[in-house]
Amino acid sequence: MGNSYTYADDIPWITQQLAASAKTAQPLEAEMIAPLGATLQGQWEAGVVMNRLHQTNWDYVVLQEQSQIPIQAAPLMAHYARLFDGEIKANGARTILFLTWPRQQQPENLAALTNTIFAIAKELNAIVAPVGIVWSEVLKQRPSLAIYHQDGSHPNPIGSYIAGCVFYSVLYGKSPVGLSRTLYTAQRDGGHKKMGELSKADAMLIQQITWQVVQSKQPKHSEIKTIAE
Repeated sequence: MGNSYTYADDIPWITQQLAASAKTAQPLEAEMIAPLGATLQGQWEAGVVMNRLHQTNWDYVVLQEQSQIPIQAAPLMAHYARLFDGEIKANGARTILFLTWPRQQQPENLAALTNTIFAIAKELNAIVAPVGIVWSEVLKQRPSLAIYHQDGSHPNPIGSYIAGCVFYSVLYGKSPVGLSRTLYTAQRDGGHKKMGELSKADAMLIQQITWQVVQSKQPKHSEIKTIAE
């Protein structure tokens, strides 16, 4: 669950394609609830997420907060994250907090985003998908790589690809090295458009950084329990 950061290129679907390219024995099934500009508070009050949570058995539920709230109103995010987490756990699932990225012109905000998300995750014993940290590390090593949309806020297909690699690694506990290099964007009719492929060098850089960051920021995958387990 999230907003346009999640649905711009359909990060859940991209993650599914990456998982499929790994030919893993356990396929990924994902559903997205991401209204324009949605906040955790708005999603809670709307009730749509709660209805779906009770209708189906989920292993994980991803919470993506509106991008500025972890920086400007951390207690508000924490409050609604607690409410969602209680319901998620009651339904046998595990919470994943989506650590997004700072605006392109405000890279210094990554520290506040990171501190807020990890503080809540520690309290809730939740998992963190450290997408913003991976973005930052990729840009340190490849400053010329464009990962932001031209608005300087949303991801472009490469940025969403990075997010997909992070979610793959978090969900499966495996390195994304060697997965598909194909880039996609979402279409208004709900379809998906291929946007080319990353070079082998860029894909390898992204995949290696992703795995390094995820390994350093997560518990061992054997400690992560799912419904199936």
